[in-house]
Amino acid sequence: MVFSLEKWNNGREFQHVIKSSAAVDFNSFEPVLREAFDLFIRPVLGEDMTQRLIKEYKEDTPDKCNPIIYLAQRANANLAIWYNFYELTVILSGSGIQKAETGDYKGLYKYQERQLRENYKTKGFNALDDLLLYLEQSSYPEYRKSPAWLSRSTAIVPGADTVQKYLPIERSRLIFLRLEPHISFIEKARLPGLIGENMLAALKEKIEKQEIEGTAFQSLLNCIRPVVILYAAARLVRGAGTLTDKGLYFSSVLAGMSGNDETSILATKEEAERTAKQFETDAKEYLSLADRFIQEHFPEYFKGKASDAFNVDNDNRKIFWGV
Repeated sequence: MVFSLEKWNNGREFQHVIKSSAAVDFNSFEPVLREAFDLFIRPVLGEDMTQRLIKEYKEDTPDKCNPIIYLAQRANANLAIWYNFYELTVILSGSGIQKAETGDYKGLYKYQERQLRENYKTKGFNALDDLLLYLEQSSYPEYRKSPAWLSRSTAIVPGADTVQKYLPIERSRLIFLRLEPHISFIEKARLPGLIGENMLAALKEKIEKQEIEGTAFQSLLNCIRPVVILYAAARLVRGAGTLTDKGLYFSSVLAGMSGNDETSILATKEEAERTAKQFETDAKEYLSLADRFIQEHFPEYFKGKASDAFNVDNDNRKIFWGV
């Protein structure tokens, strides 16, 4: 774990990454911090990188300001509070479970609790994504053995930062996690038919060997990524009507008691379908770019454009293709 009693310093270690009072006691928070670390950070980093992180934490001093410690602590603290939000507001004693209140502080309204809990969740997962991005750009040999590296380094769409280039998701790891199964489906089920199995195999081989930088394969990857992302987004929107971790929302400005208030309204099925079709239209445009690039730079893999699959000459034939 990246918090300890020795460095707690009356809660100042915790306050460095999250707003809190000096009354935050390490013994009270240690179980929830350890649980979040073991649930969300250790499995992603793998055991070797986790032990390296703990070693770096023990050797870290305030004057060093090690970035991986700061990012790990930010992720750990926010995810711990989000995951144990309601448990932290009650006291378990011999008399049962009681809500903690004092004369100076009162509990939050339900809508405030929901919004605050969502903020902790978003900040925690985004900090975890920032940690992984920092590690990818650093030279930690232990990270090269981690599950995160093994999946991200060989993926066509490695993370939220890649999705952000083509979809406005505010680099949200939560939205990326929602997209991930659909991205996997498009990569495995649709992409081989769109660009050809041999072309895809050659591209993935270059990615796995890390021989892609500065080559024509890099340019091809830049054409293919938006195809995968936009088709995946269309599936997500059409299947659940969502493009946030809560839903696909449209904002409207309404007159409220405090002036103009922005309200988010859950998208209807018609709006979700319209959005999905727009994603698919954009994906087809990028696919056309990929087809032309393959035809020009990889003619040995070019088998015709995917959009021309049903363009058959029916003249003087007794059968025809109909679409």
